[in-house]
Amino acid sequence: MDIYCTKCGYKNSNDNRFCESCGEKLTHLEQFNNAALDDETLNSSSEKNKRKLLIVGVIIGLLIMIGGLVVIFVYTASQKTAEYNDKISQADRYLEMMEYDKAETAYLEAIDINPKEEKPYLRVADIYIENKEYKKAEAILIKGEKKARSKKVKKALLKTKVFSEYEKLIEKGSNELAHVGESYNRGDYKGGLISALDEDINNDGISELITVSYGNSNSTELIISMYMYNGDGIELVNEESVAFDDESFYGVQYDVFLKKKDGNVYLCIKEYQVIYADMSLVGMKVYHIGADEIENVTDVAFCSAMGLIRFLVNDNTILEYVYETAFYDDSEYQATLDRGFTILDRELEFVDIICTREAEIKGGEISGYDESDDTQIHVCYVQHGMFDSYNACNLSMYNSVYLEDYTGIKNRFQ
Repeated sequence: MDIYCTKCGYKNSNDNRFCESCGEKLTHLEQFNNAALDDETLNSSSEKNKRKLLIVGVIIGLLIMIGGLVVIFVYTASQKTAEYNDKISQADRYLEMMEYDKAETAYLEAIDINPKEEKPYLRVADIYIENKEYKKAEAILIKGEKKARSKKVKKALLKTKVFSEYEKLIEKGSNELAHVGESYNRGDYKGGLISALDEDINNDGISELITVSYGNSNSTELIISMYMYNGDGIELVNEESVAFDDESFYGVQYDVFLKKKDGNVYLCIKEYQVIYADMSLVGMKVYHIGADEIENVTDVAFCSAMGLIRFLVNDNTILEYVYETAFYDDSEYQATLDRGFTILDRELEFVDIICTREAEIKGGEISGYDESDDTQIHVCYVQHGMFDSYNACNLSMYNSVYLEDYTGIKNRFQ
């Protein structure tokens, strides 16, 4: 392609660097294009730099804004955490002082402050369970499961649902409660449920229900029942009838309590029977409460009458001394008592029940429920006849019946 001189207008060959007519240096098209391109590149680069600066400015602004929000969030969260911790500490102090109403209120306020923490749900549920308010315990744990999403809350909820199921079972039979807390004539006495308590028998973290009922016969009959939650509902696992042929006795006392030892649970029944005016018996029946059984493991007794002392284990006479009332060998009498109570003491040592020789009454005693022993739980008490403060029987009142419950069933369904 030809090129024209910009000075004289002469037409030159494209290969020429200088004009053939005037000698002027020729300017080629590529140089114009490159120059134009250089201007465009410069302008484009300037625009890009402006955009970059704008973007950087926006990013810095956003970072400052986010940083501010983080500072506000952290400050608010720390304030909320401090408020929550103060409320939990307050609730714990109330709980330690056994001011349960105030503790409940404080734990509920802690939940309002931070509903995602598991502790207040568990503590409030414990308070409700202690007061036998199983429905309220279940409700707060359902809320806790949704909000806190805690495995501990979920496990506690399962336990509480079991309590609720037991409560429904007891409530269903509450119209068949035995007469408790008042004396009645034996002929007018109503049998039925005396006591019920929850206890983890098989150590799986889920409680079983143990009930004691009073039979309808004229002789004393105590019916021990055990229920378990099988996942779908409540199942009666086992039942044991403990019958005493005491209809004609002048007076009887039966004190029932649970004993927990070495991972086992035992139901103990201490007996005191005034059989006749000159004949009495003190004894102890012990039942092992297993996961699927109620088994009588031992039954010991000391019987004293005019002319006779006798020691029995599982209805078998193991030692006795028969004598004439006016003529007897006191040393042999005392030795029989010593040997007999030593045998009974050894028979009951696995449940820490003590048999004590008491020389001043020419007899002895078998220990029963001890409220200072935290391995024991008082269940119920049954009495026929009337006894004074010295435990002497009023022989004219043998036909009366009195029951007492120590598990609080009557109060729960009044």
